[in-house]
Amino acid sequence: STSRGSRLRKLLVSSEVAAAVLLLCGAGLLVKTMLTLISGDPGYRTPGESVLTLDFSVPAGRDTRYPTEEALSAFYDAVARDVAALPEVRRVGWSSSLPYGTSELGRWMFEIVGDPPVESGRRPTAEYTVADTGYFETLDLPIVHGRGFNERDALRSVPVCLVNEAFVRRHFKGRDPIGVRLWLKPTFDRPAQVREIVGVVRQTSGEPDAPELTQVYAPLAQYPIGDVYMV
Repeated sequence: STSRGSRLRKLLVSSEVAAAVLLLCGAGLLVKTMLTLISGDPGYRTPGESVLTLDFSVPAGRDTRYPTEEALSAFYDAVARDVAALPEVRRVGWSSSLPYGTSELGRWMFEIVGDPPVESGRRPTAEYTVADTGYFETLDLPIVHGRGFNERDALRSVPVCLVNEAFVRRHFKGRDPIGVRLWLKPTFDRPAQVREIVGVVRQTSGEPDAPELTQVYAPLAQYPIGDVYMV
């Protein structure tokens, strides 16, 4: 035994103890977060609470079975009708994200049309989700102001959207958002779009102490994509 070897062993033992303490702290925080999520009211009907989810990835675009947006929308409508016809199923819907999860479309930059313009590098962002009426009905996620999506919100109709309560609190400061238009721009190579706000969706709760998630919902019929969830 040498003094150098003894110092090395002590250093290794100290490092192992420190790593173990970090892992225990992390595990404790994870358990605390999960218990809080389980015991709290998330604001919607959660998967597992008589709700099943299924991830769809549909080949769409040129040289596929669904080359147009109309063909893709018709596919979703047909599948939803068939599934809803099953005796065990009460409701069915589509969405590009699930609560607590990020959207397949990510966060989009936006501006409130009519407000002072914002420099491109300082524009706020919001989680951009496409969904249909059945998504909100299946999760018991209510529209608290205005209206939800309906059959009039078709592919060639006036582009509309919903926002959640956190979006209204953060960006409208007491103003009524209904009828206000949003300019929205994705980070990927897609053109910007302008949508009129027609309703406000109840806020869902996330992890404790996490910032409230701001969300914009567009009708799936007006923006059909190939990666969605069925609920």
